[in-house]
Amino acid sequence: MTLFLALLPILAAVIPFVIKEIAAHQAAQADPKTQNLSRYAQIDKEIAGGNSDDLTVGGGADLDELDRLQRASGGGQPGSAGDRSALQ
Repeated sequence: MTLFLALLPILAAVIPFVIKEIAAHQAAQADPKTQNLSRYAQIDKEIAGGNSDDLTVGGGADLDELDRLQRASGGGQPGSAGDRSALQ
């Protein structure tokens, strides 16, 4: 019983710290910056591994998404920087 009473203040101090750390970790995982950094790390691994097929598919999808967003916002007129047909 005495051991339990001795450990009780230590547990009371540690438990809020653990809860705070778990909440901070979950918030960091939801952060768009963290998500982008992990995506960039995956792209770096693909580049280092020489997996050009995955890079081509991923890069093409990114460019298509950029074109779609530019058209939706009124940008991407022919001859602009977002128009890939001028490059072909």
